[in-house]
Amino acid sequence: MATTEKTLAILAGMGLVVALAGAPAAAQDAVTKPTTPAAATAEPAKVVKKPVAAKKPTAKPGPATANPTAKPAAAKPTAAKPAAAKPAATAKPAKPATAKPAKPATPKPATAASAAKKPVEAKPAGGPLSVTVAPALVPAPDLVATAKKLRDAAAARDGEGVAALIADEVTVVSMSIDLASEPQVSKEGPYTAPADLLAVVGRNSGGGGDIPPNTPKAKVDERLQLLAYGHIVAAVDSAEWGRDPRVKGGFCTYRGRTWNAAAVKAAAKSAGAVTGGTVAKPTPARAKADPKAGTVATLAPGRLHLQASDVEAPVGWRAIRMSTGKVGFVVTEALRVPTTSGICFLPNVDGGWLMSAVTGVGL
Repeated sequence: MATTEKTLAILAGMGLVVALAGAPAAAQDAVTKPTTPAAATAEPAKVVKKPVAAKKPTAKPGPATANPTAKPAAAKPTAAKPAAAKPAATAKPAKPATAKPAKPATPKPATAASAAKKPVEAKPAGGPLSVTVAPALVPAPDLVATAKKLRDAAAARDGEGVAALIADEVTVVSMSIDLASEPQVSKEGPYTAPADLLAVVGRNSGGGGDIPPNTPKAKVDERLQLLAYGHIVAAVDSAEWGRDPRVKGGFCTYRGRTWNAAAVKAAAKSAGAVTGGTVAKPTPARAKADPKAGTVATLAPGRLHLQASDVEAPVGWRAIRMSTGKVGFVVTEALRVPTTSGICFLPNVDGGWLMSAVTGVGL
């Protein structure tokens, strides 16, 4: 046996010979970004910066129940001694109570207020003009932290920092102030450049239509970035965390509201934009724009109450047309428009969160 072979044989016996083989380097995807390395010496793994559905935790099996090895000894019954019965005491007859005659109630005379007809109640929740509010939710601490980080980057106008927390593909929910117009849902992307991601948010925040058509591109980009920053800051600062059925699986800074736009258009019987809102509790509609005026109807929660566009109302009041055709006046603060704006998040493959959707209201 040659010297080299002997040496290898000795080393092999000592467990010191290892096989070395080269491995091809993984191809880098153009739209992927590396995640934080798991260890200081490990090469960082690369993941697509897209939101994915969070995996459901696998339930851990409970501890096995041990089989008994010995039979329990049978307990011997003990004879119970009968208790000596005591003679029952003789009950004394109770004296009958004398009922006092009730005094007849004196009827109160009817007043003008009680004699007046009660206001007709508006139709209850349900029906063609009903509004469904998506469930609320409590965000996880790491989601709140991500939202705050995104908000702070937007407030500082840090384009790179904002873009790093936005998914490559963004779901866009576009709403109109016209309640007879169905909200539109679309997707934009994939994008990786910060300017493109900020443009998606700014363009669909609700204020993108205010840019004049002949504005130079540099000015357009600057305007869209400012709109994106402002939209993100406002969404996080006024967050009312909930779901939106238009953003599947999303964790949104608002609670989405849905309604039947076609039914609104049919009920309005108007060619113009249809506006209106919902009330949080039964709200009186007055005969005049005066809090002391008589009530013509009571607006019920859970449905849309459409504004009478042909009736003028003073500042602080809205004219609402009932299904009966009558018009009542409601204070503006009592009405809430069903359209919503904000942003939504989805879990990322690296265990963090990414902004995955933007919702805005335009004309």
